[in-house]
Amino acid sequence: MQFIKRQLKNKYMSLLGINFVPRTFQEALVRLQTTTPFLLVGLPRSGTSITQSWINQHPQAFISYESIIEPYIKERNPYRLAGFFYESLRQYSHLNNMSENSVVKSTIQSGNYKLVGNKTIFQLNKSYQRSLVSAIKNQQKLKVIFIDRDPRDRIASIIKWHKKRDATLVNTKTTSENVSNIIQTEASRSNDFTDFVSKMSCNDNVLVINYEKIATKQLDVNALYSFLGLDACDPVKSFFDDEMRASSIDKWRQDLTAKQLEQIEAICDCVD
Repeated sequence: MQFIKRQLKNKYMSLLGINFVPRTFQEALVRLQTTTPFLLVGLPRSGTSITQSWINQHPQAFISYESIIEPYIKERNPYRLAGFFYESLRQYSHLNNMSENSVVKSTIQSGNYKLVGNKTIFQLNKSYQRSLVSAIKNQQKLKVIFIDRDPRDRIASIIKWHKKRDATLVNTKTTSENVSNIIQTEASRSNDFTDFVSKMSCNDNVLVINYEKIATKQLDVNALYSFLGLDACDPVKSFFDDEMRASSIDKWRQDLTAKQLEQIEAICDCVD
């Protein structure tokens, strides 16, 4: 009977595209049942990366970079999820051995984590949004944090990123027309994100964090611990105190032209 069960399981795994099943994968599958799944959601240049690095200072938390398989959103099969986080931990561990600065966690553990999750960039397409709504409403264990940021600072940061990219890539040039298109797209994106988050914020498993509160150190860190089910941790608090910079607030005042600001404010519902 055990042989038949094993054969059926192997066949099922093969159908999922998982043909190699190491012992550590089996351990990951067991651990997945005892961890809290987590999603960190935000728009580009909204502060998701610094928040990810910050939460990852906790020894019982592991948040990977964005993945094309969209854990907990598009992909919910427990075998695939276990495989994803097993592979993520393994790859992060390899990178960590090569360069301490190449990963979001300074130390990758193979032990138990209380919180395991993924960072995801909010998408405008309705399929993504429907899947995210379904995940929030139907996955009782899932915790979701949305990072919100003043669209003026966010868009100014995106424009600066495009210009920085021009210096390193050939055949790319950010023109005034490009900038206008970027503003149009990102301002509309901010509206869509704000509307979506306002509808989701009433769920108990959702927490909305304002980037400005993070940067100015006004965020209630203990409330965040409580929401994530993590114990208070000095490394997290130290990282928060040392790395958060209020200088990233209101930079749009010097980085945006009057015309660019006028275009943003004409589109964005969420600008005061």
